Amino acid sequence: MKTSIPNHRSICLSAATLALIFSLGANAETVSPPVVGTPPAEWHKSTPASNEKETPAIPESGVNKAQAIDIKPVDKDVEKIMEKSEKPAPELTITEIVKGSEDFTTFVAAIKAAGMQDTLKGDGPFTVFAPTNEAFDALPEGVLETLMNPENKEMLKSLLSYHLLNQKLTAEDIVPGDYKTAEGENLIFAATDDGSITLQGAKVIRTDIMATNGVIHVVDKVLVPPTMTIEPAKENPASTTAAKTAER
Repeated sequence: MKTSIPNHRSICLSAATLALIFSLGANAETVSPPVVGTPPAEWHKSTPASNEKETPAIPESGVNKAQAIDIKPVDKDVEKIMEKSEKPAPELTITEIVKGSEDFTTFVAAIKAAGMQDTLKGDGPFTVFAPTNEAFDALPEGVLETLMNPENKEMLKSLLSYHLLNQKLTAEDIVPGDYKTAEGENLIFAATDDGSITLQGAKVIRTDIMATNGVIHVVDKVLVPPTMTIEPAKENPASTTAAKTAER
């Protein structure tokens, strides 16, 4: 029987191959075993071992993408402040606002007759409870004519001052209680079950009309100071019609 003797070149090649493998193993990174069936030429492309961490890619800007989109939601209170700051500031005085509305023509005529135009153009701040035309029309017959009589100018001024506070109170600021008016007597505020505001039996039908020198609230009734007595003028249909026409 013949014994096969290995070729010395094969032995040398195997030794050289082993030396190369050991040399590479000392300096190379640990890699996972090659996938079965992968050609030896592709072994160096094997993925890193599972115990190694990959370094996250850094964008060209040098900032991690996750950091670049880390935006916190705006606080709700901040949103409210921003919303309020976007609202236009009032540009008209109290006098200018009521003069520009058809709902307050009688009120404007009364302000003029009482000589209070400049007062309501002042710096303030004021809170005005402005009666509508319908509120003046609801006064007992002859009362409006008495108030508009030039001889009763001081009475009219006192009555209008009873609709005026020397401070700015929005609807949110008003709470049930007594508030001193520019006339000197108190207005009594009350809250109804539906959350609306009443004062001296009048309802506030619109709130927070903002002016440069205060705020206007609209009421459906003329407010008369408790200590004031108004004698109705003698009935004179012609003069009554003429007075109302002049006012409006």
